[in-house]
Parts: sequence; C-alpha cells; structure tokens
Amino acid sequence: MKLDGHGKWGEFTITPQRVVVGKAADLDELEDPKCKGWAPVWVYVNAKLVGDAPMTGPMVMSDTGVLLAGDVPVQRLLILGLDLSSKPADCEDDDPDALWQKGEDHTRCAPYLVPEGKAISSITYSRGYYQPPRKWTVQ
Repeated sequence: MKLDGHGKWGEFTITPQRVVVGKAADLDELEDPKCKGWAPVWVYVNAKLVGDAPMTGPMVMSDTGVLLAGDVPVQRLLILGLDLSSKPADCEDDDPDALWQKGEDHTRCAPYLVPEGKAISSITYSRGYYQPPRKWTVQ
C-alpha cells in the first residue's frame, strides 16, 4: 500500500525491472570532486495500481533502495533542476500528479551512486517503519 499526495491509500504491485550501469565519467559534468571514484547506476522499478482507483501516482523511487554486497546501502543521486546527460532516454522520474486508473502501470527510474567497479547486489523497497523492506537480488 502507498499513500498518494492527497491522503488516499492505494494498493500497488511493485516490481524491479532492470539496472543500467553508467561510467564514472558520466559524473564529470557535475564538476564535483566528491563524485571522484563513483559511478551512476540507473534503477528501473514498475508500479501497477491493483487497488481502488482513480488516485494520484505513488512516489515509487523515494521508497526504493540499492545495496552492494554485504547489504551495504548506497545513496540515491539527487540533482535538483537538472539531469545528467547520460540519463537513459526511457528513464522516467516519479510523477506525483499523474492520475492512475486501476490496472494502470508505469516504470519509473532513478540514479544511485555506486563506488566505481562495484556491483549492485540487491534492490529494496521500503514498506514503512514497522515492516522490513522487500528485497530482490540483482543478477
């Protein structure tokens, strides 16, 4: 279940789709020395409204996480007002104002920062404070 932006609860099926691994050079345009040694990975997650409709869309990617081997979490890359030029063309951001109908699904995408040369082991999806997150192994 997920709360939309208008205080309404909905039931969604959440399914990770794929991971696209970028290169460390993809971060050069940020001109930030803190990005040295890191690379972006683009995580795609599908959400399908299976409960009552209509309702505004969930913020799928805000509850999505990425883990390295040993369950080490990595940070989502947040860049306000701009996208990396290396962002895949089919990578759609969350749209909290979109009106969803029952059975409708959308794949959303967001970048995460991973140490250069390291692989993602799992994708997680938070289910609130009282339940452990769902966890999917990345192959």
